[in-house]
Amino acid sequence: MSKEGLKSIFLTALVILSLFLTWNIWTYSPNFDEINQPQYMEDVTISNKQEIASIVQPVQILYHFDGKHYGSSSESVLGDVMNLVTSWSFSNFEDLSLEYSSQELQNIIKKNGSNEILFADEVPLLLYKKVINIEDRELPDVEFDRILIRAISDNSTFSPVYFINTSAESVYRMNTETSNVKELAEAIGAVYETFQPFSLIEVTEGKSFYLPSTELKINGYKYYTELLDEREFRDALFEDPKLVRQTPTSRGKEYTDGLREMTVNTDIMMLNYIVPSKKESVKVPSSDLLNRSIQFVNEHAGWEENYRFAEMDTDKQEVIFRLYTDGLPVFNSAGMSEIIQVWTQEEIYSYDRPFFTMNFPVPPGTKEVTVPSGEKAVEQLLSLKDFQVNLLEGLAIGYGMTRDSTDSRLITLEPAWHYKYNGVWRALMPTAVEGVTDGLE
Repeated sequence: MSKEGLKSIFLTALVILSLFLTWNIWTYSPNFDEINQPQYMEDVTISNKQEIASIVQPVQILYHFDGKHYGSSSESVLGDVMNLVTSWSFSNFEDLSLEYSSQELQNIIKKNGSNEILFADEVPLLLYKKVINIEDRELPDVEFDRILIRAISDNSTFSPVYFINTSAESVYRMNTETSNVKELAEAIGAVYETFQPFSLIEVTEGKSFYLPSTELKINGYKYYTELLDEREFRDALFEDPKLVRQTPTSRGKEYTDGLREMTVNTDIMMLNYIVPSKKESVKVPSSDLLNRSIQFVNEHAGWEENYRFAEMDTDKQEVIFRLYTDGLPVFNSAGMSEIIQVWTQEEIYSYDRPFFTMNFPVPPGTKEVTVPSGEKAVEQLLSLKDFQVNLLEGLAIGYGMTRDSTDSRLITLEPAWHYKYNGVWRALMPTAVEGVTDGLE
């Protein structure tokens, strides 16, 4: 081949190579997801994770017998009862809501030999299917606030168990083996003497509460507190902690990455996390909302102390978990006993919670307090100035949490009556029951 021919082939090859390289340059698109992607801290362990069964727990059991009522909030009693119930199998779901009037529903509840397992608020059945064994594959998205179990006298193989939504006057029935119900009756009979007598007290027409018939002696407590490391919450809640700026405030600190904010208030040992850009709310079903709220805290193992599901507002997409001690709820006007979440469809919008733990009791550790009967508490409520009974939503004995004025490390848990009024829990102080103060915080 001539010299000119070789040069022609060589030049042609260079042109082709040049075109190939030019095409690659024009069409090259770097994979930004794989280049210099920061490794976010995803597995932050602050304290403990919890199962749904540990968070969604009943708060009381009532036993109706021979026209009388008995109740218990004992953690050991409720624990034994739920250990039995969660070992059963349920089947044949039926919606019987249209078959019962309001009065007929009350008659079912008060029927001789009935046991009521009460929850703090309405529990989604679809979520609770993860706690109890329901054989039905398809279930509607309904809620209940009590489980009614009643022994039957015949020799039927199966017995009905009722899941009741009292505010909606809805009744759902499933079956379980009669041997299960008999086993529960025997278990309750073994601890029956520890139950307190209760009375059905009508506050106004259509609004009644089962309340203790006699005064109760309940231990109060004083604890030393220990602060959790706020930096662990920073690392858990922000996508890239290295981008977070910290600013001191008059009551603590503020953290932000420009999109999210976390405010730490050391005066009340609380933190607030918020994503302002996510304010618009899209409603999700109650079962998804509650499950998501539990798992959100599990993601950073943030369950300190004994928190339980307490309230849910699907309109606001809000879920509240409350601290419990000795089977009783703990209340604090500043929110020091609550974990509160507000959601916007798939993402958290706000997250309020304490960042302390009750470390150990102060010697001698307990103080016995006499709490008046339910009847006396209702009498005082109705005598409060400007009290509107239609705004009364709940009434319960619980602990009031206060911080010691002389030692900020100390908190006191004092048992007293509390009432939910227009959406807010308030303390009915012991002095109020004696007619000295109006009981409003």
